[in-house]
Amino acid sequence: MDSDPAFDEYKCRYYKELTLGLFKVKVSEKVYKCPYCPQSREYSYDDLCRHASRITKESKSYGLKEKGKHMGLLEFLERDLKPSESTSQNRSNPHMGLEALFEETRKRSKELIRRTDSDMAFIIQQKEMIKTNFNRDLKILQEMANKKIEKIIAEHEQSKMNELAGLEQQKTDDRMLKLVDDQKREIEKLHHQMIELQKKLNATKGLELEINQMKEAMQVKHMTNEDVEANKKIDLKTLVEIEMEEEVKNSKLLLGLKTISEEKRKRSEEIQCEISRTDLLMASVMKQKETMIEDFDMMIKSYNKEHEMTQEMTNEQLKRINTEYEKSKLHLEEREKELKACEARNKSEKKKLENEMKMKKEDDRILKLAENHKKEMENLRRK
Repeated sequence: MDSDPAFDEYKCRYYKELTLGLFKVKVSEKVYKCPYCPQSREYSYDDLCRHASRITKESKSYGLKEKGKHMGLLEFLERDLKPSESTSQNRSNPHMGLEALFEETRKRSKELIRRTDSDMAFIIQQKEMIKTNFNRDLKILQEMANKKIEKIIAEHEQSKMNELAGLEQQKTDDRMLKLVDDQKREIEKLHHQMIELQKKLNATKGLELEINQMKEAMQVKHMTNEDVEANKKIDLKTLVEIEMEEEVKNSKLLLGLKTISEEKRKRSEEIQCEISRTDLLMASVMKQKETMIEDFDMMIKSYNKEHEMTQEMTNEQLKRINTEYEKSKLHLEEREKELKACEARNKSEKKKLENEMKMKKEDDRILKLAENHKKEMENLRRK
C-alpha cells in the first residue's frame, strides 16, 4: 500500500492540510482529537498515534482515502506535534537554565524554517503542476476545436459537392424532359403526316373510281366508235388494235396506281412502327425519370438526416467542451485561492519567525550580558 501512488497522494495532501492549520488536532497541552473521525473522543498523544496507526495498517473496513488521511495524521503527529524531550524536562525541572531554553528556541526556529521551506516548495510544485495541467488541457481543447473546425469545413465542402451534384442532376432531368418534349412533337408531326397520307389515299381511291368511270365511258365510246366505223367504213385502225391500245394504257395506269398505293401502305406501316418505338422509348424515359426522382428524393432525405445528426453531435460536443472548460477554470480558480491563502499564511509565519529570530538575538544578548555579569561577580568574590 505504501507504493500506491494514490495512497501517497492522499497522505501528502492531508499532511499539508494539517501543517497549514486547516484542521485542529491539539486541543490542549495533553488532549488531542482525530479531525477525520466524526464525534471523535479525546485522546492522549500516544493514544491518537495508536488510533491513526491502527486504521492505516490494520483496519480493513476503511477505504484508501481514509487510510491516507490517518497516515497523514500519523506523520503530522510524529513530525510536528511530538512532545520534545526538552519540553518534558522543562515540565519536570522548572528551574532549567537559560542555555537549554535558548537551545530549544533555536531548534524550534530551525524546524519552523524547514516547514516554511517545505511549504514553499509544495506551493511552487503545485503551481507548476497546475500550470502544466492547464497547458495540457488547453492544448487538448485546441486540438479538439481544430478537429471540429476541420470536420465542419469538410462537411461544408461535401454539402457544396452534393449541391453541385444536385444541379447536374437537375440539368440531366431538364435534358430528359426536353427530349421527351421533342419526341412528343415528332409524334404529333408523324400523326399529321399520317393524316395527310390518309387524305392522299382517299384521293387515290377517288382517282381509281374516276378511272373506272372513264374506262366504262371509254368502253361505251368504243362501242359507239365501232358502230360509226362500221357504218362509215373508215379504214384507219381495226377495232382490235384500238382495244389493245386502250388495255395497254389502262394497264399502265392501274399498275402506276397500285405502285403508289403500295408505297403509301409501306410508308404508313413504317410510320406506325416508328410511333410504336417512340411510345416505348417515351415510356422508358418516363420510368427512368420517376426512378431518378425517387432516388434523388431519398438521397436528399438521407443527407438531411445525416446533417441533422452531425449538427446535434457537434452541438453536444461543444457543450461538453464548454462544461469541461468551465469546470477546469473553476478548479484552477479554487487552487489559486488556496495557493494565495497558503502564501498569506507562509508570509505570516515568516514574519512570526523573523520576530522570533529577533527575540532570540535579544535573548542571546541578554544571556551574554548575564554570563559576563556572572563572571564579574565571581571575580569580585574571589578578590
